Amino acid sequence: MFTWNFQYVSKARLADTLNQLMLNAQKGDVLIRIHTSIHQPKEAMKLAHFVKELVPRAQVFGTSTSAVINGGKLENSQCIVSVTQMGSADTWAYCPQPQAKKSPMGHSTEGTALS
Repeated sequence: MFTWNFQYVSKARLADTLNQLMLNAQKGDVLIRIHTSIHQPKEAMKLAHFVKELVPRAQVFGTSTSAVINGGKLENSQCIVSVTQMGSADTWAYCPQPQAKKSPMGHSTEGTALS
């Protein structure tokens, strides 16, 4: 999984950046988040649709905020775009087998009832 975060400056710059990332839905899901403190709702929706046109198989969502964190600083009147390219992963789980209990006499109690 790789994640890139960058400041939104213009649609042209956003298009260039997304093209340079060479996102590929065949390699894994693509998640694009738009965190804005500058766009009105209609503008934010237009931006999300623009991103979806550039990366059609991406999952795109956005949030509005009073400020964004950019370079470790709280910034007003900015928009941050965060792009994550998921990768393939192996999933495994370890399930330990229950241990048979021993009676006070040292015998296994598995399958028997103690009174």
